[in-house]
Amino acid sequence: MPGISFPVGYNEASLPLGMQAIGRAWQEATLLRLALAAERVVDRRSPQIHYRILPE
Repeated sequence: MPGISFPVGYNEASLPLGMQAIGRAWQEATLLRLALAAERVVDRRSPQIHYRILPE
């Protein structure tokens, strides 16, 4: 089963939210069209909160 994840917006803390879609066998093109449509509607911005995960 093909799958794809893509951004769909932001929460109250301006952290990005994502969605995952699973398609039928051999329907990758449908998933790519879905992700492209979502990418065109969601405005992209830099997160307001940053977490340092690696030590300096």
